[in-house]
Amino acid sequence: MGKLHLIRFLESVWALEQRLAALLVDYKLTLSQFRLLLLLEDGNPQTATRLSTALGITKATTTALIQELVSDDLIATSPNPDDRRSILVRLSNAGKKRLREALEGMSAMERMLGRKLTPGVTEALNQFNLKQDE
Repeated sequence: MGKLHLIRFLESVWALEQRLAALLVDYKLTLSQFRLLLLLEDGNPQTATRLSTALGITKATTTALIQELVSDDLIATSPNPDDRRSILVRLSNAGKKRLREALEGMSAMERMLGRKLTPGVTEALNQFNLKQDE
């Protein structure tokens, strides 16, 4: 098995993130907004604290992100019945539509990557999840 060149791998990940961010501009989304919408995709409302933890960003940054998405009508908030100090966040219908469109737009990028990678590498990347190894 070959040696993993971590810096080159990270550079590739960063380049991929840049391409993804450029693609998301067409859907009027930032990468952070897209990631937050993905966390809400299953339809279960989430607390801002849970979203902050999942995104790996501060609560203040998450609050600003939520406010942006609420003003764009992509998410909705409501009081949390279990904790009156927090809110629940869910996708709005417009948010579901925008997320679906962005995911469809990503399919061309996925196909391009699929042509460049061997089936074994594709499978390894699909199974790669550092959170499981913690």
